[in-house]
Amino acid sequence: MSRKLVTMVNSLANMLIDAASKGYVSGNDLDFANECLDKVIPLLDHEVTEKGLYGKYYIQHADGTPVDKKAAYFVLRLDTDPHARKAVERYATSIFDENPLLANSLMEWVKGFK
Repeated sequence: MSRKLVTMVNSLANMLIDAASKGYVSGNDLDFANECLDKVIPLLDHEVTEKGLYGKYYIQHADGTPVDKKAAYFVLRLDTDPHARKAVERYATSIFDENPLLANSLMEWVKGFK
């Protein structure tokens, strides 16, 4: 899809936010529109960027509840990607002073994929 279409979808999202702030759209309508946009935008990003950074996964809490819509996540696949394992090892090293239990758990977990 074209960048023009992505721009149009982003404009639609901004119009919905504006309409909600003025009371023209009810909470349920806005929730539904946000759910639709959350599903469409990653698809648009994928086709526009081809092999660059794009939305590939839908993230939710383990109990199925939605995550904060403003949050940013980056998913790594450890079993097939040695670069992902290096990233987790560096993260574990970085957090060691703050959370040695998590750091050690991550290091042990990564060793299982080598």
